[in-house]
Amino acid sequence: MGRDPKHDYKSRCIYHITICKAPGCPDFSRILGSLEQPVIERTRIGEIIESQILNFPNLCSSLQPLQYVIMPDHIHFAIFVREYLSRVPGNYIGMMKVKCGQLIRAEFPLLEHVFTQDFHDRYLRPRHRLSTIIEYIRQNPYRLLVRRFNPDFSVV
Repeated sequence: MGRDPKHDYKSRCIYHITICKAPGCPDFSRILGSLEQPVIERTRIGEIIESQILNFPNLCSSLQPLQYVIMPDHIHFAIFVREYLSRVPGNYIGMMKVKCGQLIRAEFPLLEHVFTQDFHDRYLRPRHRLSTIIEYIRQNPYRLLVRRFNPDFSVV
């Protein structure tokens, strides 16, 4: 992190993080069900990723996951930095990615990379609403199904 020179990335804040799957890595999940009731079926890789998202408070007690979704080719999560950190959140995200890689490669030894090298982050600015980020994350499976069922229809 450190992309906005005006933002103190160690400060108390909420971040929306997106991490993409590396080319060649099996899917993290399958999205099944209907538009009315999307169902996320995590693969073994997705289960390991979920365990490490939920492990953030053990990496740093000031990090609290608020919402997450494990999509086939990426993950989204909102994380709350409750107190000033000694390191930028990107360091902890890097630790999470490394631990996921270790655990996944222990079960899938031929897999070289799980995630792309970088990640995308946005911090919650005063004019934004947390509920918008949470809803965006929750609705991700629905938006995928809309695109799947209506390939000519574009939905954000």
